[in-house]
Amino acid sequence: MIKPLLLAIGALGLIACSDESGTSIEGAGNIHNDLMGGSANLSSEMMKKTAFYFSDELPSQTELANMDESDYSNTVNQIIQGSGFTDRLVAIFEDKLMSDKYISSNDRDGAIDLYNSRDYPNRKWYDDEYEEQGTIRNCVRDITNDALTNASIELVRHVIDSDHAFSNILTADYMMVNYYSAKSLDAQLINGGEFRQLDTPVCTQTDSGQIVNSISYDPTDFQPARIVHQQQRFDQPVAHAGLLSDVVFLNRYPTTDTNRNRHRARIVMDYFLDFDILSIDKDRTIDANDSVNAIPTMDNPDCTICHNMMDPIASAFRSRNATGRIIPVELNRGDNAWNLNDILTPGYLGRSTPQDVIENYSMLPWLAQQIVADVRFPRAMIKTLYKGLYGATPDRTLESSDDYASYEMLIDDAIVAFTSNNMDMRAAAKVMVENEMWANAQKTNQANTNLKRRLVTPEILNKKLKMLTGESWADLESKSREIMFGGVDSDSVTERLIDPNGIFSKMQNRMAVEIACQSVASDLALPKEARKLFPYVDITTLPTTQDGQFDNSALEIIKQNIQYLHSHLLNENLDTTDPELLFTYQLFLDAQKNGLARIENSDDYDPKPLTSLHSACSIQSDHPALADMIGDNNQSKELRSVRYPSSCLSIEGDSLNMQSCSGEQAQTWITQNGQVKWGANANMCITASALSNGGDLSLAPCEDNNAMQNWSIQGAQFRNGNFAIDVSGSNQSQVHVWSNHGGTNQAWSIDGTDIRSDINQDENYVIRAWMAVVTYLLSDALFIYE
Repeated sequence: MIKPLLLAIGALGLIACSDESGTSIEGAGNIHNDLMGGSANLSSEMMKKTAFYFSDELPSQTELANMDESDYSNTVNQIIQGSGFTDRLVAIFEDKLMSDKYISSNDRDGAIDLYNSRDYPNRKWYDDEYEEQGTIRNCVRDITNDALTNASIELVRHVIDSDHAFSNILTADYMMVNYYSAKSLDAQLINGGEFRQLDTPVCTQTDSGQIVNSISYDPTDFQPARIVHQQQRFDQPVAHAGLLSDVVFLNRYPTTDTNRNRHRARIVMDYFLDFDILSIDKDRTIDANDSVNAIPTMDNPDCTICHNMMDPIASAFRSRNATGRIIPVELNRGDNAWNLNDILTPGYLGRSTPQDVIENYSMLPWLAQQIVADVRFPRAMIKTLYKGLYGATPDRTLESSDDYASYEMLIDDAIVAFTSNNMDMRAAAKVMVENEMWANAQKTNQANTNLKRRLVTPEILNKKLKMLTGESWADLESKSREIMFGGVDSDSVTERLIDPNGIFSKMQNRMAVEIACQSVASDLALPKEARKLFPYVDITTLPTTQDGQFDNSALEIIKQNIQYLHSHLLNENLDTTDPELLFTYQLFLDAQKNGLARIENSDDYDPKPLTSLHSACSIQSDHPALADMIGDNNQSKELRSVRYPSSCLSIEGDSLNMQSCSGEQAQTWITQNGQVKWGANANMCITASALSNGGDLSLAPCEDNNAMQNWSIQGAQFRNGNFAIDVSGSNQSQVHVWSNHGGTNQAWSIDGTDIRSDINQDENYVIRAWMAVVTYLLSDALFIYE
């Protein structure tokens, strides 16, 4: 059956009605392209999916249309060398490690408080350094906390970016710190270098609008370091062992006096050896009631089948207490007091840890070396990669034998690439994204259905929206909303959705409405060659002529653009006579015709329909097509407020204000090279007292790299980061700094005109008709599956 139209969009005035154009859609049958439908050439579809995962932009439509397997392979080689690949791998391992439980947005001092103050007396160094300056102190505190939280995943990033063997995530004899966490832990950089500072402050403290203190060390500059100072109960340098010795990892997977690190051992075996010890089929309840053997875990065969594997690994962690603090068990302290005689000594699969290693408390580095030398380590890493890319590892008992064989073959091929290239994750990923299963369609008739259904994650969905429509969805930048769309918070929600639930479906409907609202008019305002959604039509492409007759040439262009949208958004390659396409085409015709009828008979409706685009759907002040309203050249000119077109930006002494436009030299400006200069003296630039709401604007001598003078043109706005030059709505003479909101009081024009009016009026209801089409397509299940 035809895809149902999921919703009417009352706020936008969009309605889907019955067929009135003469195009028949009866008897269409099941014409919806299946997720696993055939395709002549998969390279284009696979390239789009690879870009969603690893890149920030799509190849051009021409490149996609002409891409063959060789082109795809070459492009993949380039993409996996970029930062996008590293970012995706880091995200995949965060889903495994769940360290984000401790980030500031979940727990303000979550990671900082994991480090014992008696071992790390400077862990809250910012309290003393910024004692009376709460704003900068809180900013630095959050950065410090998140740096400690992210030490493990930054190690993953470092290993990939440095082209080290991926085994270094366990064997690295260092940890990753930035300036802030290095101060917190008194960590010593391995290379003895310095941390990078940015040109603009990261955290500031202001007083009466003036910056009185700031810090500019780059929070993203992580470097290898070691902990070598004496701790309260441990006087030797820390024996780093990559992730295994990370305090956040040890707290995320804690232990107890009775558990004795067996939980940690189970996690290590599961995560890094692809072995779930709980999968061994034993009745542990009966074993736990053993009253015959003095030490069942060492003497009872029903227990030793597991404990002989697990306990030596657990003992390798024995100098780490429940919070990851180093307290040798020989000290017999209450928070790490064990009887060493009733658990196996440190070792690995029958190999005992050397005595000197035990005595030096370097058991974790030794354990790491054993793990990465195990043939199961590559398989564990490749299966983690597979789950991150394909959504879930298949269950042998649920898949067909052919499907599971295809999965095993892909895993084996990726392992070979991984191990033969010095444990290079890029080589393994390349195998996975060049496999036919990476596409939703296949050249062959073999479906591999369950292996290929991957519900898109919120992070990738937002990238997909941005690449395909030009707009991202703000809701997906909120952790609570992200969770409703299948995301995780690494704390209470740790598993991603495999299939959509009722909340997810409602969220998708909302997303479709809002993205269509934001993207359609914005896209149509761009030149055709720059558009993502409408390369064939314009706002003047109407289905009927002025006398009400259908315009056949325009209708064909409309169909052509609908055909493109099905391919672009849903990877559906439909003929223009396909019933599925004709249904979408009919939706456009009905929405446009009935929308005009509603406006013409507006008195029949309560509330009355809008005669123009809703403000949320109209062209915003920062739209790139509006840049010509300001211009960017060395010619002096007036700058008028779009909201108050008779008022010009003026200079009075050193202060800026708004005055009635008079053409005087005091009202002329040069906009060039990211600065706004006075037309009467190009050595004087607009500067801000502070980038905060209500910050003052004045003239000051132009300086290179002065952050307060960096006013780039973004559409019809002058922007400095997230702030804009703003005319007060309550006092038309006041001009100041305000956070960007895109209103007309933040829009500027040389002559006072606003070129957005033709589109925003939408007199022919064509833009809102296209919103109905885009909403419909984004509501389709195809869009949320990869």
